[in-house]
Amino acid sequence: MRVSIEDNQVALTVIESLMGSLDRSPVVEHWDDYFLQRWPKLTDVECDAVIEWLLWLNEHPLSPFSKDTILRACETLELVKKHRTE
Repeated sequence: MRVSIEDNQVALTVIESLMGSLDRSPVVEHWDDYFLQRWPKLTDVECDAVIEWLLWLNEHPLSPFSKDTILRACETLELVKKHRTE
């Protein structure tokens, strides 16, 4: 994430991987083990940092992702925070 901002690049393979992982169903029960073993380990502060990065990505003129995809990713992180505290 840091490299994408510092170098002002949005066409990185790692970004595609992150977005593919975060573009999830809003139904927590549909999340797979791969996702559940990783993203819920982030703290709320870390989730918020990723959300801020997603918002940066959304505003970037060369972003290859639709606003809907980025919104789903943000909503997924909000659900991660809620799901972890239940």
